[in-house]
Amino acid sequence: MGIDIESTLRIKALKNIEPKILAGEEKALGLSLKKEMSPRDFLTLVFSSKEALFKCLYPLCQTFFYFKDAEIIEIDTIGEEFTFRLKKDLGEIKKGALFKGHYKKIDNDLLTLVTA
Repeated sequence: MGIDIESTLRIKALKNIEPKILAGEEKALGLSLKKEMSPRDFLTLVFSSKEALFKCLYPLCQTFFYFKDAEIIEIDTIGEEFTFRLKKDLGEIKKGALFKGHYKKIDNDLLTLVTA
């Protein structure tokens, strides 16, 4: 299990962090959710959920990986769930593996949880 909590990213931080954390089609996913989720909340979710994914998977695979080595392919804003797809092999955990996670916004903080 991996858990992370982050304060909603500040506008200034968004420009610096966006190119470092978004993988594949995540930018398009964020744009498609504009009515349900602000860009700040979306990028905070991507950042926090990838931190939670690392905390979940690293103890299992003992393989270091980066933000762009996994991508969120779906976000359910009503159920507060998201789905990841790995973009590289992590030891016995193979490229293409899917992982589900959950999130909860509490005031200015975002809590994310990923399980394997």
